[in-house]
Amino acid sequence: MGRLIGLGAISTLVYLRAAYGLGWTSAPADVYLFLAIFGGLFVLYGLAFVSARSIEDKRLPWAILGFAIVFRLAFVGVGLPEDKPFSAALQDLSGDGPAVSQFIAYDNDVWRYLWDGRITARGESVYRSIPDQVEEDDDLWFQVQARVDHGEYRTVYPPFAQVVFRAMHAIAPGSALAFKLLMMCFDIGACFLLWRLTQRLGLSPAFLLLYAWNPLAIKELSGSGHIDAMVVFFLLLAVERILAGGSIVAGISMRLAILTKLTPVAGLATILPFLWKRGMRAFAGFVGGLLAAGILLAIPWRNDIGAFLTNLRTFAADWEFNAGPFRIFRGIGSLFGESLAVPVGQVLSSLVMMGLVLWVWRKRVDLLDALFYLLAAAVWLSPTVMPWYLLWALPFAALRGRLSFVVLTGLSLLSYLVYIEPVESAWWLLLEHGIFALLFVLEQRGRQNSV
Repeated sequence: MGRLIGLGAISTLVYLRAAYGLGWTSAPADVYLFLAIFGGLFVLYGLAFVSARSIEDKRLPWAILGFAIVFRLAFVGVGLPEDKPFSAALQDLSGDGPAVSQFIAYDNDVWRYLWDGRITARGESVYRSIPDQVEEDDDLWFQVQARVDHGEYRTVYPPFAQVVFRAMHAIAPGSALAFKLLMMCFDIGACFLLWRLTQRLGLSPAFLLLYAWNPLAIKELSGSGHIDAMVVFFLLLAVERILAGGSIVAGISMRLAILTKLTPVAGLATILPFLWKRGMRAFAGFVGGLLAAGILLAIPWRNDIGAFLTNLRTFAADWEFNAGPFRIFRGIGSLFGESLAVPVGQVLSSLVMMGLVLWVWRKRVDLLDALFYLLAAAVWLSPTVMPWYLLWALPFAALRGRLSFVVLTGLSLLSYLVYIEPVESAWWLLLEHGIFALLFVLEQRGRQNSV
C-alpha cells in the first residue's frame, strides 16, 4: 500500500504543477512540456495499476477513490492565473467576468456550453442561433461570446445537455469554473459507481483505478469541463441499475446519457437484447423509462427538432479530426471522386459498425464486453475522434481489463500536436491508431487462446 500512496502523492504534485505551472500556449515548448508531463502521469498511472494488482487490503478502494478526488481537485483550477488563483476563482464564480483563460488545458468547449445556456435564458432557439450573429450588450456575455470557438456554427448539443446549460446559467452565469466543478462532481460520481460495479462483479479494486486515475479523464473532465462526464456517469448508472434489477431507472439514465451526447445510443444494441432475455417486465420497464424521459426532454424543443437534425448533418459533413479507420475509408471513397469520399467513408464505417453488432449478437457477448466493443467502435470508426470521446468506453475497458484501449487514451494526447502546426501529421496518427490496433489484435488473440 505504501508504494501506491507514494505514487499517488507524486501524481498529485505533478497535477498541481501542470495546473498552475504550464503556459498552455501554442508555443512548441509549452505543447511538448504538456505532452511530457502527461506522459509522465501515464507512467505513474501504469505503475500504480501494477502495484494495486498485488495489494490485498480492504482499504485499497478508499485509497484509490481518495487520490482520484485529490487529483481532480488539484487540476480543476487549471486556467486560473497562477499568481492569484483564489481571488480569480471568486471573481469567476461571482459572475464578475471570466477569470479562466480562453483555452483551458488546450480546450474551449466550455464557452459554448455557457453561451447555449445564455441563449436559452433569453428565450431564443438555441438550435437556430448562430453565436457570431448575436448582438450582445452585457459585458460578461460579450466576453463569453468572444471565446466561443467556431461561432459560425449552430450548436449540436442535445436537449438534456441544454437543460444543464440553462440550469448552470441560473446558478452561476458565465462561470467556466462552476461548470468545471459540476463536471468534476459527475466524474467523481462515476468513480463511485464503477467501484460499486467492481464489488457487484467480484473484481479487484485495481480495475477501478484504470478509470479513476486515468490522466485523460482528469484532464478532459475536471480540467477542461467537457460534458462527457455526464455521459459516463449516466451510462454507468444505467448499467449498475440493470445489473441490480432497476430497469426503469436504468432506462431513464440511458436516455439522459443519449441526450447529453448521441453516440451512447450504440449501447442499446446490446442492452435491449440483454433485457429481452431477462424477461418482459425488465424489458418493458427499461423501454418505458427510456421513452418517457425522451418525450419529456423533447417537449421544450419540439419545434426545433428539425433544426437540431440539420445542425447534426452539418457537423457530420464538415468535421473530421484525429480519424483512424475512417481516414482509410474516406481514401477508398476518394477513388470514386472527391465528392464521394466522405459519404463512402460514412457508409463503410456504418457497415463495419453493423457487422460488429451482428457479431455481438451471434456470439452472445457478455453485456459489459459488448458495451466496450460497441462504444469503443462508435468512437474509433467515426470521422471525429476527440480524445475525450474515448472516455465513454473507458469504464467498460477498465472493468474488462482492456489495456489496449487504456493505452489509446494516452496515445490520443498526440492529437494536441495540432496546436503547434494546425495540420494533422501522418506520423502521429499512424502511431496513435496503429499501436492501438496492434495491441488490440494481440490482446484479442490472447483472450481467445485462454478460453
